[in-house]
Amino acid sequence: MKEAEEIKALISLLDDPDSEILSQVTEKIFSYGSTAIPYLENAWEITEDEFLQSRIIALLETIQEEDIRRELMEWASSLNLDPLVGAVILSKARYPDLAEKEVFDLVEKIRKSAWLELNNELTALEKIKVLNHVIYSIYGFHADPKTISEPENHYINTALSKKSGNPLSLGILYIHLAEKLGMAVVGVNLPEHFVLAYVNSSSEISFLDKNKVLFYINPFNQGTVFSRNEIEVYLKKMKYPHKEEYFLPCDSLTVVRLYLMHLILIFKKENKEEKLEFLKSLVPVLTKKSGESYEE
Repeated sequence: MKEAEEIKALISLLDDPDSEILSQVTEKIFSYGSTAIPYLENAWEITEDEFLQSRIIALLETIQEEDIRRELMEWASSLNLDPLVGAVILSKARYPDLAEKEVFDLVEKIRKSAWLELNNELTALEKIKVLNHVIYSIYGFHADPKTISEPENHYINTALSKKSGNPLSLGILYIHLAEKLGMAVVGVNLPEHFVLAYVNSSSEISFLDKNKVLFYINPFNQGTVFSRNEIEVYLKKMKYPHKEEYFLPCDSLTVVRLYLMHLILIFKKENKEEKLEFLKSLVPVLTKKSGESYEE
């Protein structure tokens, strides 16, 4: 109760003309972190002072951005790097009120549906067929090539609500479900595309070689299974050099970094400079090699 009253009292001083007092008030409110958000939102709703509203919005965005940074750093340093969790954290840059519980409740429902149809006697290919049936037939997830570049298809929460996304958002959902069901499915970063690989071991992913890939999966095409040959044909058709990295799995940190890069491109196209700079500042959090940075 005392904390709530103090936050409200501080918010009432946000229109103080003294810059030194304003700086102290802002810093104190910021120290409360996300606890101050509902009070700031309420203050924004009831005031008619546009200047005060702008200050409240700026403070809200700063608190929300720092929450995203903190959560992403905690995720990146954790032992279990679930790409779905990383994608949800980053999606808050566009959807600060994103209902995380609803996202994970829906995904858990899909997982349970697949789990009921799986058994240990199935081969890797048979397991993937079951997962594909659940994701694309039972739950109706699909890909629409005509809308692949639309911003909403990039966000994991909207992909789940619309049951439609791009290769990366659908791929992240697929990786999460497969992992929770005991399947070693990981991402493969093809140029201008994102596919998956089923490997014979989920350990030491960074050191996997081509011999550990059993087959590839296209999450943007109903989970179609294909071989290395199809990747070679794709690279030749798109006139890309033949690099071994295009055939090898990438770890979850890299997958979420790709997701972040996609968001950076979206905000760049929409000319949202302030948010763009914030997203760029997150790249080092997801960078494994020291000195590696974001390139325009």
